[in-house]
Amino acid sequence: MPWPFSKKSQTDPPEGSSTPEHSTVDYSSTAASSLYERIHETRSAPLDVPYLLPKDSDEINRLDFQHHLLRAMFKGNTTVALTHPISSILDVGCGTGIWGSEMAQDFPEAQIVGIDLQEVQRSDKPENYMFVQCNLLEGIPFPNNYFDFVHMRFLINAVPKTMWPTVIQTLFQVTRPGGTIELIEAGGDPYRPGGWACARMYEAVMQVAASRGIDPREMYNLGNHCKQAGFTQIQTRKIEAPIGRWSGRAGTMLATDMTEGMKSFKEPIQKIVGYTAWQFDDLADQVVREWEEYHSSYIAVIYTAQKPLTDTYR
Repeated sequence: MPWPFSKKSQTDPPEGSSTPEHSTVDYSSTAASSLYERIHETRSAPLDVPYLLPKDSDEINRLDFQHHLLRAMFKGNTTVALTHPISSILDVGCGTGIWGSEMAQDFPEAQIVGIDLQEVQRSDKPENYMFVQCNLLEGIPFPNNYFDFVHMRFLINAVPKTMWPTVIQTLFQVTRPGGTIELIEAGGDPYRPGGWACARMYEAVMQVAASRGIDPREMYNLGNHCKQAGFTQIQTRKIEAPIGRWSGRAGTMLATDMTEGMKSFKEPIQKIVGYTAWQFDDLADQVVREWEEYHSSYIAVIYTAQKPLTDTYR
């Protein structure tokens, strides 16, 4: 589909190579094969990690589109007011890097770091933005008390339920005393209100998630994990975003994002739940119709918290 805000995925050429600077990432190539596997021979997905969604050009375009949608919804790149001076910002699970690149422009004196399993090269990457390859589940390769602001969104389908306390503790460790974290998650609820198709799609996604130890409903426990890690001033905000053409431009954009997101689950659902391609497509079409019929909303939760100034964690 044509994406209004699409960016081609790109990768750095090997040193000394004559490959054009802005070449397209091939996730089925030999260079990427150590991190990505093919699902049903059609889409690339992370290898040996629990992340549920693919990582290919279609998903990259969707994530950039999703970023512009969220920025419009939140009227900015964060839901908290950040005041200068900010010296360092961490984007956990940075995806395409678009959020970090924009934050680097907003805070030109700060160092912005994005971490993920693999970098998506951007032609618009500012000089003060740096990508670091790592697996969040194995830790973050930065010293304790390093970042003024830590941002993480939509990793509920990447972190097993039993790993969330460790992940939040890791975020606590790298946050400076007085620093802030922002967590944005969704997917723990079916579309509400909705009919039988919304419920069935939700059940299928949950079955796929459970096969990798993931429980999207854990998004409602992140505040508790923040408290146990040592964060204070924890604030929780629940968002019910209308989805579908019935709710105007924003709802139409969200429906576009969610429709493409459903397609990302197609092959895992076929493999794990046992749907045929036709059954999945028919169910997905019915879900979209129910958004319009029931005037559905998509539910997200935002957490913000602060590391105490008196913390002496080492």
